[in-house]
Amino acid sequence: MATHNSTTLDIPLKGTDNVLEISRQSMPQPAELCEILSSEEVPLRHYILFALEYAHQNNLDSAIKVLTEGLQVAYEPNPRPRLPLHNLLASLYIRKSYLPGTLPNARNGLWSDATRHLGLAEKINPKDDTTWISKGLLLLARNSFDDAHRHFKQVLGENPRSIPAMLGMARIQFVRENYAAALTTYRNALRYQPDCKPDPRIGMGLCFYKLGMPETAQQSFERAVELDPKNATAHVLLAMLQFNLCKQSDLTEEEIKGVYKAGFIHLKNAYSADKKNSVVGLFMGKHFATIQDMDKATAFAAKASTAHGLKSVQSEGFYLMGKIHHQLEKYNDACLAYGKAVAFNPDNLLAQFGLGQTLLFKSDIASAITAFERILSKEPKCVEAIAILGSIYSRSPGTKSKALEYFDKATNIIHERNTLSIQDPLMFTEMAQLLEQTDINKTTKAYMFALGICGQKIERGEPVEYMPELLNNVAAINHMDGRLEAAEGSYSKALDLCASKIQDNDIDIATEATITSIRYNLARLYEERNEIKRAEEIYKDISSKYHGYADAHLRLGVIEQSRGNFEAAAELYKDVFGMIDNKNVDAWTLMGMLQQKQNQIRNSRKTLERIVKDINRYDVYALLALGNNHLGIAREEKDNMALKQELFKKAFEFFDKVLKIDSFNAYAANGIAISLAVHGHHHEAREMFLQLREAASAIPTIWLNLALVSADMQQYRNAVLLYTSVSKKFFNNEDDNVILSMAKAQYCYAKSERSPEKMRQALSMAQKAYRLNPSDKTPLYDIALIQQSYAQIISDKAPDQRTVQDINTAITGLGVAKGLLKTLISVPPKEHVYYDRDIAAQREKHGDSLLKILQGKLTDQEVFEAEKQRIMDETRRKREAEKQKQDEEERIRLQKQEEEEREILERRRALDQGAKETQKELDEMNRERSERKRMVVSDDELSENDLNGDRENKRQKKERKPKEPREPKEPKEPKEKKGKLRKKSEVEGSGRGRSKSVDHDDDDDDSHRTSSKKYKSKEIIESDDDMSD
Repeated sequence: MATHNSTTLDIPLKGTDNVLEISRQSMPQPAELCEILSSEEVPLRHYILFALEYAHQNNLDSAIKVLTEGLQVAYEPNPRPRLPLHNLLASLYIRKSYLPGTLPNARNGLWSDATRHLGLAEKINPKDDTTWISKGLLLLARNSFDDAHRHFKQVLGENPRSIPAMLGMARIQFVRENYAAALTTYRNALRYQPDCKPDPRIGMGLCFYKLGMPETAQQSFERAVELDPKNATAHVLLAMLQFNLCKQSDLTEEEIKGVYKAGFIHLKNAYSADKKNSVVGLFMGKHFATIQDMDKATAFAAKASTAHGLKSVQSEGFYLMGKIHHQLEKYNDACLAYGKAVAFNPDNLLAQFGLGQTLLFKSDIASAITAFERILSKEPKCVEAIAILGSIYSRSPGTKSKALEYFDKATNIIHERNTLSIQDPLMFTEMAQLLEQTDINKTTKAYMFALGICGQKIERGEPVEYMPELLNNVAAINHMDGRLEAAEGSYSKALDLCASKIQDNDIDIATEATITSIRYNLARLYEERNEIKRAEEIYKDISSKYHGYADAHLRLGVIEQSRGNFEAAAELYKDVFGMIDNKNVDAWTLMGMLQQKQNQIRNSRKTLERIVKDINRYDVYALLALGNNHLGIAREEKDNMALKQELFKKAFEFFDKVLKIDSFNAYAANGIAISLAVHGHHHEAREMFLQLREAASAIPTIWLNLALVSADMQQYRNAVLLYTSVSKKFFNNEDDNVILSMAKAQYCYAKSERSPEKMRQALSMAQKAYRLNPSDKTPLYDIALIQQSYAQIISDKAPDQRTVQDINTAITGLGVAKGLLKTLISVPPKEHVYYDRDIAAQREKHGDSLLKILQGKLTDQEVFEAEKQRIMDETRRKREAEKQKQDEEERIRLQKQEEEEREILERRRALDQGAKETQKELDEMNRERSERKRMVVSDDELSENDLNGDRENKRQKKERKPKEPREPKEPKEPKEKKGKLRKKSEVEGSGRGRSKSVDHDDDDDDSHRTSSKKYKSKEIIESDDDMSD
C-alpha cells in the first residue's frame, strides 16, 4: 500500500500478491472504483483511503458515494470495521453543510444524515472517541455549544491528547469570548501535533488579536503561511491586519499606500489559493469598491452574498452591494440590498444604518425611524443614529421636543467622549436652528460645535465651503441675544474669510451673496446700536449695487419713518412693491403699519387685506395685523353696536385662521382671548391668558392682556402686580404705555379702596409715564383725573379721617388738574387725541365745584381740628394730674409698707435676744444642778458611776427624741428664795424621800437600798443650805 505522500493508491488483488495502482492525479469515477473494490473484496479501510483522497480533492460527493458503497458490501459481516466509515461519512456530511451555496433545507438534510450515521456508529461502539468527536462537531455546526462542550470534555477526559477534541474545545472557548483559555488549548494542540490540520496557528492568531496583541497575531498568521503558502485563511487574515493599519492617524499618505499594497498582496495570494473562498471574495469586492471599480466590486459582492451557510458573510456581501448602489445613487436597489443584509444578520449595524438612509431617500420616514431605533437598541451611544433621528423629528412641528431630546443626547455623548465624533456640522446646524426660538445659549453652543468641526477639517486640509455662513449664524444669534460686540466680531471674521476666498479665486455668485447678507446684518447691528449713519451708508451701498435687494430699501424706509419723514418712508416702501417686487409682503406690511401710525386705520386695513387676497392668503403676520386692526376699530366704535359686534367677529375669524395655519401661534390665541374678554367672558379669557403665559412666557403682550383682564374682573391689586412684573421684566420700567396702564389699574384700586395713599401712588405712576413720553397727551388727562379723584376721596372722608394738610394737598392738585384740562381742551381739533374734549371740559367744571366744596370744608376742618386739639390738650392735662395723684398714693403706700416691715424686723430681733438669754440661764441652772449632784456622790464610785451612767443614758435618749419647737417665752424674774430652818430629822427624811424618788427612777432596788445608808445628815443639811442660798 502506497503512503500518503506517494502519487498512487494501491488496491490489493484478490488471491494474489499483486496490487492495482491508482493515480491520485487521475482518480476514477466512484462507480468504477467501487466496482473494483467490491470485486476484489478489499478490506473496508481501503474505502476510507479512497474517500479521504476524494475529500482532499474537494470531491465530497465522490467520497460520500465510496463510503456508502463500502457500508453495503456483503463480504464483511463484522460490524466493527464499518465504524470508521460511519464516522467519516458523518464528518463529510458536516463538512458539506458548510459549503457555499448550501440552502437551509439541504443543510438540515445533511445534518440529519450525519446524525443517522453517528447513531449507527454509536450502536457499534458507544465509547468510541471518533464518534463522540463527530457528534461534537455536528453540535457545533448547529450552534449547540453547551452540548458540544460536554462531548469534547468527555473525549478529553478519556484521551487528553485528542487533537480534534482540543480544536473543538478551543473553538467553543473562542465563541464564548474566553480568549485566554482558547489560546492555551490551541497551544496544547500545536505542541502535541505540530503538523495538525487545520492549523492551530490560525486560532492562536485570532486569540492574540482579540487579546489586544495584533503584532503577535500577525506572527502567527505569517508562520501559518510559511508552512502552507496556499493557506487562504491565513492570507486573508494578514490582509485584514494590513487594512486595519491603514486606519491609524499617525501614518503618512505614502505609508498608508505601502501598508495597503502589502495587504492587497496577501489578498491576491488568498484568492489564488482558494477562488471559491467567500471571505476572500468579500474582501476583493471591498478592494475594488475602494478603487471605484464598481463592476468587479459588484461581482465579488454578489459572489459573497451567495455563501450559503455563512450568514455573516452573506450579510456583508449584501451590505457591500447596497453600498455600491448607494454610491451610484440607485437608492431603490441599495435599499433592497441593505434589507437583505439586515435579514441575514440583524446585528449588521452598518447595513441597518444604510437601510435607514435609503429609506429616507424613499420618503419612508416611519421605516427609517424604525431602522435607526434598532441601531440604538444595540448601540445606545451611536451618535450618528441619534443625530439623524433628531434631524428627522425636527422636520415636524409636533415632534420638535423629541428632536431636542435626541440632539441633547448626542451632545452629551460627545462631551463624555471629549471629541467631535460626528464630522458633519449639519447636525449641529439643524440643532441650532431648532433651538433658536427656545434656548439661545444652547443654540450658540450648537453653532460652536459646528464651527469646531469645520476648524478640524481646515486643519486636516479638507475644504470647508460654509464656514462664513456658520460665523454669520453665530453672529446673528449673538445679535439677537444683545451681545452686540461678540456679534460684530463674528460678522467681521466671516467677511475676512470671504475676502480670502476672493483673493484666492475670482468671486463667485454664492460668495458675493454671502458677503451682501453679512454686510446687511452688520448694518442691522449698527442700527440697533443707534449708529444710524453707518447703517444707512451700508444700506445705500447695497441698494445702489443690488437694486433688487429689497430689504435694504425697506430698512432705509424704517429709518426715515423713525425720523418722522413719513412721506419719504412711504416712497421707499412703494419703490419695493412698485419697482422691485409687487408681491413683497414685508413692503406691504410696513406700509400698512405706517398708515396705522398715521391713524389711517381704514387705509391700513385695505393694505393688509391686499396681502391676504393677492399675495399670500396664509401670511400669518398679515392675518394677525388684520385681526388686531379690527379689534382696534371695534374698541373705538361707541355708537353702532351692530358694527362693533361685526368687527369683533371679523377679528375672531382672522385669529382663528391663523390658528388653523399654525396651531401653536400664541399671538393668534392671544387675540381670541382678547375677543372673549371684550365679550364679557373674563374667566375664560383669563384662563386662556394663563395657559398662554405658561407656553409662551417670552411674549409681553400676553402678560399685559392678563393684567388688563384682571383689572376688568376688578382684581386691581393683581393687575398692578402683573403690570409691575412685565414692566420690569420686558421693558426695564421705561415703557410709557405699560406704566400708564399700571397707573390706571392703581387708580381703580385706590378708588375701590377709597385710599388716598394708593391714589397718590397712581399719580406718581402717571407722572412717570408722562416724563417718559412728553409728546403724549393721554398721561396729562389721567393725571388731572387722578388729582380730582384724590380730592373727591378727601372731600368724602369724615373730618376725623382727614387733615387740613390733606385738604390743602387736594386743593393744590385741583389747581394742577384745572391747568392740565385747559391745556388739553385747547389742543387743535385736527390733532388726534385719545380723550374726549367735551368730557375734559366737564371734568374742568367738576373740578371747580369740587374746589368750592373743599374750600368750604377747609374752614370746618380747621375748626374741627382746633376743637379736637383743645379736647386733646384738656384730656392730656387731666391724664397728667391723675397720673401725679396715683404716683403720690403709690409713694405713701410704699413708705408705710417700709415702716411696717422695719417694726416687724425689730420685734424679731428682740425675740431672738430674749431667747438667747433664756437659753443661757437654763444652761447655767443645768450646770449648777450637775455640780450639786457631784458633791453628794458617795465613796462607792463604781455604783454611783453606774447610776449616773444610767441616768446619763436615759437623759441622752430623751434628748435624742425630737421635740416640737416652741416659741421662746419672755424670761420671768427669779423669785427670791427664802431659807427655812428645819429639823435634822426632817432634813434626813427629806433626803430619804429624795433618795426614794431617785431610787424610784432606777430599776435596780437593791443597789438603791445599799447606797441610801451611806448618806450623812450633816452633809445633806449643808447641801440643802447650799441650795437655799
